[in-house]
Amino acid sequence: MGLDRNMDLFYTRQIILNAFVLLISILLILHALHRKNRTQEISIFLRMCIVNVLLCFSHLYMCCFLKFGKILDTPLGGAVSYVCTLMAGLSNLIFVVLWLLFVEYTLHQSMDIIHRRYPAAMIPFYVGVLISVLNAFYLVLMQIDFVWGYFAGMIGKMALLIWGGYILASYVVLFREKKRKSVTQYIVLTPTVICIVTGLVLYSLTSYRVDSLGYAIGLIFADYFMLRRLGYIDPEMGFFNEKYLDVLRREARKKKIYEATVVRFKTRDNRKKLAEILKYWEPEYSRIVVKNDGEFLVISEVLKRSIAERFIFMIREHCQKEGIEVESSYETVKNT
Repeated sequence: MGLDRNMDLFYTRQIILNAFVLLISILLILHALHRKNRTQEISIFLRMCIVNVLLCFSHLYMCCFLKFGKILDTPLGGAVSYVCTLMAGLSNLIFVVLWLLFVEYTLHQSMDIIHRRYPAAMIPFYVGVLISVLNAFYLVLMQIDFVWGYFAGMIGKMALLIWGGYILASYVVLFREKKRKSVTQYIVLTPTVICIVTGLVLYSLTSYRVDSLGYAIGLIFADYFMLRRLGYIDPEMGFFNEKYLDVLRREARKKKIYEATVVRFKTRDNRKKLAEILKYWEPEYSRIVVKNDGEFLVISEVLKRSIAERFIFMIREHCQKEGIEVESSYETVKNT
């Protein structure tokens, strides 16, 4: 009797926890929808919040089913339980994949770059989908004995490896980008990742279903860093805005960089198309800033004259093919 009372209390706590997390996730969705400029970055963030909402619903149903089994028991109970168990596994997988895309897009502001960088990145995802289907099948539709229980446990550990692989990849992406460019990225992974990983580990190794809570807290951190960074982003062009020039100057002085090459481009035609061309040809160790008057500044370490002229030639040639007239110039400026 004491065990039943303890289990009843456990499920009650889980129901309250997931209801609370559900409220947090819905508030994050409303906060993101409230923003007037809906960038792709915010869209990915919204998807993560929606996935967490689905995860909360699946946990709520399973806890309610186990707590109030006689009330919720129906002929379709097994099928619904299977769907919820499958949703719980897939939600974790989809969330960490979206997290990696979120980090990538925050750094590059381009889905095309992401597609080129990850031609085979979805292979672990498809493996994870298969693992989630098998795990749900053995946990719900098969009679669990020692052999099946051990097999299901091994499947769960394989899923944890895939989740961890995508999260680790987000760190690798940020490390490479920081090494490639000499300015701050305005994205801090550690607070968000600690929450995500803690929730996943507790979900995989214990009976506590706190993965949705870890995601919710991680999303709060991600929302803070995203909004802080978006203050320096031009929502229409996807490049840094004019306010970011002050940040560049401070960072350059901090790193003892006192000169930079600034290549200027301006067009009266299709500015968005010019932005896409600049994004495609963006040099290493550079940042692109769009000024309030529509001028694009490609700022990088001091370039040789031949390299700067070659870069301008490639941009102008690409623009000519697209039927865009563009003005260009370059100069070396001092950071005072």
